[in-house]
Amino acid sequence: MKTFIFLSSQIRQSQPKSNALTRTSSFVSLPRSSFSSNQLTIPTISSMYYLVRSVLASCSCSKTYSVSQSIRESALFKYSYRRIVSRFGLLSGSLFRSLLLCASNGYSTSRPRGTLIVDEKCRFESTGNKLGDGTRKSTVKYDGSGPITPKRISEIIEVIRNDPNEHDLHCKLNSMSISLSTASISEILQILNRERVSAVCFFAWIKRWRPELSRSSEICSLVIENCGRLGDYEAMLSLLKEFGGKQVCLTELAFGFVPLICKSKCSMMDFIRRLIHLLNEVQGSSHSSGIHALIKMFGKLESFEMAKFVIEITEKKTSYYNKLILAMCVQHKFKEAHDMLNEMRQLGCEPNTKTYNYILGSLCKNDMTAEACKLLEEMQEKGCPYDAITLEIFVCYLCKIGKFNCAIEFIDRMVLRGVEPRYTTDAILIKGYFNYGKFQDAYRYVVESHAKNKCTSNMNYSLLASLHQCKGNIVIAQNVLIEMIEKGLKPNYMVYRRVLKGLHRLGEKHLTSDLRNKFLQFKSESY
Repeated sequence: MKTFIFLSSQIRQSQPKSNALTRTSSFVSLPRSSFSSNQLTIPTISSMYYLVRSVLASCSCSKTYSVSQSIRESALFKYSYRRIVSRFGLLSGSLFRSLLLCASNGYSTSRPRGTLIVDEKCRFESTGNKLGDGTRKSTVKYDGSGPITPKRISEIIEVIRNDPNEHDLHCKLNSMSISLSTASISEILQILNRERVSAVCFFAWIKRWRPELSRSSEICSLVIENCGRLGDYEAMLSLLKEFGGKQVCLTELAFGFVPLICKSKCSMMDFIRRLIHLLNEVQGSSHSSGIHALIKMFGKLESFEMAKFVIEITEKKTSYYNKLILAMCVQHKFKEAHDMLNEMRQLGCEPNTKTYNYILGSLCKNDMTAEACKLLEEMQEKGCPYDAITLEIFVCYLCKIGKFNCAIEFIDRMVLRGVEPRYTTDAILIKGYFNYGKFQDAYRYVVESHAKNKCTSNMNYSLLASLHQCKGNIVIAQNVLIEMIEKGLKPNYMVYRRVLKGLHRLGEKHLTSDLRNKFLQFKSESY
């Protein structure tokens, strides 16, 4: 109660790109080239290419030959290399990898993103760059497409729309030599969803050639929405099971189709029941994240009644209600959020510290501090413990209004209650001092914090030096780094480098040398 009275009184006073060549580099270490510059000609490389291709053709490779798989699974790489060496002598590893990749792509009917096809967009050239042993460095020039433009995206969508067959679609996408990022794939999926064009085959292509992107929550959620818009619930169930096994978490994007296909409240409730039944059939992350995503989606639409309905027919869990309360706070529905606390208790679901923190943070952010203090008192009366986030919410607000002494006193009171501040709380105070131009107070706080808690001293001193460096106080930043080094604290390396460069620009050779020599002691200790 004393903590609440203190805080309340103080606040009231204040109120007014990678490619295929680099991907294969880890497979084997090859010797340096023994070719002389006059030997490495285009006809010679062409002969090498056809020799490697003949080796591939003689092997029992499938029609959809994958060079990276075969390198791991057989002695094909070493065998091809021995054949080349026996005829032409030693050659560079990068040149041979290029030959093998190009030959395999010429042999196969499909290829991964970034691989090269000799007949279309690849040519070998010998450059004038000589290596240390006098040999020439050979490079492969790739004339592929540049960044994905809106026109290129339109072409990709047209291919997806006109080629429902998975094999044909994959071949055409491979022939386009495209390099898609998460953002460009998301844009394509959103357009496909709006136009109600199936994206299942396109996603299968992503899984094959860009498997790391097939685990993106955003991309997976958009694919689920695509299935929903088309009514393909069999494919949706299969994908949900797959995502659950891969621990992919869905977002609210996954169920953006629900409000579009349900025109009335009754039809919406009926559809939600069927959707929950579908989620109950899958295990893992798809089930829990799917229900959270549904609640969050309805919360964003301010359809709080539907969000409550989802909780009622699934499970009355505090984490579900927390999502709903957070959505209410984002929409500035503070009264509804507070009323939800009583409703939770009536349903036998007790609010936790996170529940209160959502409301407290939103109230302080909107300068509703009287309501925040009242809620803090209620939190204490209900026996809900404070945590480091609760502390940080009020410290952040007190620093915002310039009540630094109150913030520090509040921290001390909370520490006595067993609540330890996070390191970000110290950062808020230090930055707050700088925002008000109280540089000396910021320094004094860092020094006093070091005496109390040495665990955060490295971060606090480094942050102080960084803020001085950003303000142009390079010499002061250097003094801060020297002081922390003398106390046995290692500065953040990037902060150290920026201060060092700043001193160099100022022409402070003595200070630069002094800082560098003192920092080197940490390197010597590591050996």
